[in-house]
Amino acid sequence: MKSEYYFFDSKTFDIEQREDFIPIDEKLAKTISTLNKKGYYTESCNKARISTPFLMGTMVHDLIEENIIEINDNTKDKIEKIIKQNDYESTFIVFKEKYNFMIYRKVIN
Repeated sequence: MKSEYYFFDSKTFDIEQREDFIPIDEKLAKTISTLNKKGYYTESCNKARISTPFLMGTMVHDLIEENIIEINDNTKDKIEKIIKQNDYESTFIVFKEKYNFMIYRKVIN
């Protein structure tokens, strides 16, 4: 599989394209490896990060500094609601094909 990523040689800083490697997040590596070995081939994946809350905070701060938005009694609750609706990060795995996974649910009485 040809990768769209290039690598720096850490000693020479030369740019290398490694067609035999696929870069992957350390926390997803074992899961993605296991899925592919079992025949559930993956197209792409991404591990959730905590960057969105920080980016949103910076954006709101900049909008306030530029006098684009004003926080007052009328806007505070609305702004907090919008932030809460968009304050999430998602881990995702995209498969090359459609697979039907069985879902097991434990029923607790």
